[in-house]
Amino acid sequence: EKMIEAGYSLEGALRIVNNALLSRPDKQNMSTLDICDLDLYDGTCSFYKMGAAASFLKKEHSVEQIENPGLPMGIFPIEASQVIQRRVMDGNYIIMMTDGVLEALQQNRYEETMRQIIESVKEQNPKEIARRILQFVLHLSGRHIQDDMTVVVLGIWENT
Repeated sequence: EKMIEAGYSLEGALRIVNNALLSRPDKQNMSTLDICDLDLYDGTCSFYKMGAAASFLKKEHSVEQIENPGLPMGIFPIEASQVIQRRVMDGNYIIMMTDGVLEALQQNRYEETMRQIIESVKEQNPKEIARRILQFVLHLSGRHIQDDMTVVVLGIWENT
């Protein structure tokens, strides 16, 4: 964040941080990366994911899972192919969460289960959507929490 404030591009800042992690002698502490960079003018959304849990893009009647299966930062150099781009429109929702939310589902295909949970949510307020997702997960996991559980929902509305 400080590097971007200092004028570095997002990609440049990520490369510098990744290279610093690559050069560490102690590789025990791995850092995941999960960034959603949204251009509010043209609706382009760029997801940068390294070792992070899947994100989801909810459009009217569909939910797309956005993931980049890979290792955390500091393992390999960053490649341009690690950026996933989507176009968002009025009424879409971007849903991001920590791995603790998905892993609490304790199922083999937990991303698919999460996609179904998000499809079933009818609320339109981002705060209520996040709350509903967390309630579903806590219910399905028997309220057994092993890791941090954070859900972030961003609603996209055209400013008229």
